[in-house]
Amino acid sequence: MIPPNGDPPKDCFLGITPEVNHTTVTQFEGWKQTIQHLCNNYNSSPLGITAPTNPIRLWEKARGYLSDHASDQKKLSTMLERYRRECDRELRGEAAMLSEGDAEEREQVFVEKGRELMEEIGGSECYLGLSIDEQLQFARRLVHEVQICLGERAYQRLSPEDKEIIDYWVWSGCAMHKDLNAMKGGVDRMSNWWPEFGNGTTPAALMSKFKAVAAKSGSLPEEGPVAAGDRGGAKLTGLLGSLIKHRETKKGHQERFRAFSVEFLNALRPIQFPDTSNNRYQSHGLAATEILHHLDLYLSFLQSIADLKALGNELNHLEQNVEAGLKDPPTLTELSVMSLYSQAISVPFTQRIRTPNDAFLNGLDLGPDYDRVKRHMGAVIDKPDLLLGQGASHAIGTLYGEKWDNEEAIEFIRANQDSLPHLRDVLIAFFQGALETWKEFTKDICDDPKVTGATPEQRRLAFRHPANDNNEGALGTLRQEYRAYPNITFNMVNAKLMCK
Repeated sequence: MIPPNGDPPKDCFLGITPEVNHTTVTQFEGWKQTIQHLCNNYNSSPLGITAPTNPIRLWEKARGYLSDHASDQKKLSTMLERYRRECDRELRGEAAMLSEGDAEEREQVFVEKGRELMEEIGGSECYLGLSIDEQLQFARRLVHEVQICLGERAYQRLSPEDKEIIDYWVWSGCAMHKDLNAMKGGVDRMSNWWPEFGNGTTPAALMSKFKAVAAKSGSLPEEGPVAAGDRGGAKLTGLLGSLIKHRETKKGHQERFRAFSVEFLNALRPIQFPDTSNNRYQSHGLAATEILHHLDLYLSFLQSIADLKALGNELNHLEQNVEAGLKDPPTLTELSVMSLYSQAISVPFTQRIRTPNDAFLNGLDLGPDYDRVKRHMGAVIDKPDLLLGQGASHAIGTLYGEKWDNEEAIEFIRANQDSLPHLRDVLIAFFQGALETWKEFTKDICDDPKVTGATPEQRRLAFRHPANDNNEGALGTLRQEYRAYPNITFNMVNAKLMCK
């Protein structure tokens, strides 16, 4: 919500509503119903009885939509924009109908629209055959059509500058989803680099137990003996997350690992492994950094698990995969590249858009930051020594020149470069894939004339946070509430969140 007196924007929680399906039309109708329900509740209050409101007045004030980059969300934004314009025209038509002037124009529009609707239902004789309720519905539709027509005529009489201000609407994607997709783009390019340029060297296969059995029998699908998703750094971070940080708290070695990390590192607090078992922003990059920082810890923990086995000290299939990945040089190369990207790009960028000092940072103002990300990544592609050189420092390595988030992991990579095969080439491939993804996913801010050419007032009215954290956080809260209170309802969760 944008206050009219220049105060900082305010966030309003409208509630979490379930949908029967995820189609764009269903989501669109859900938005309309939510605003209608909000207005109905207000109009039932003592203040609403004396000063009622209409949902179209709320919709007319909307100036944009923030979401992830899914195609259905972009389509939904287009539908919301179209509906907002219709609400604007309806309000202008309502004002025209209540005005003292232009009586002749109103009468002309009423006659034209009445004739059109009458022909649509079959003529005046058919109208007389309608029930009272159907005739009332016909009258409401006629008034609505007249309002839209008069509103459109009033709009067309405005100057081009006023029209641009009135119709301003802009969609933008979550900044954290941009970084998330960039990491995926880099991982995909990195995974595809090995078969073509690795000279026979590839990361170790980390297949599931079923696929491993199928591979031995030669019954895997035709796309190859081992798919790209069954090997590499991202696969390892996911497996290790399932082992020591599973999304289900009763699975894996979570408590055992925490206790072991305190004893092994002689630390006051246990290691909290990044939550790769869930969909968490930056979790795989941070996990790669953590593995390199405490590689001995994870190898020793697996050995402790083997020592506790009753029969032959044999690890299960998941544990064997994790151990194989931790000892595999090409896999460690991928972990190093993921860590370098995380430390140089992801972490500084996230700190920039999530710092408390920029609580009201407008997501539409991030164009210079996105350009800086792309320039810095291009510089690393041209000169990998910005990250790998012995004299390289955080001043030239990180996005904003600030200190490394985990300097120990960076030192590990530099100290072990000679034992990490194709590190430099894989780093370049990863950054090339990530850069292409950044370019594609920042078009909404960097290449959209609605954003680049927006006036300060338009940016203020279309304010949105850089990331979709508020909505993502509300869904996380819902999951926690269901875990603590299995019988809780949506209405109760919404009431608790609205009344904070």
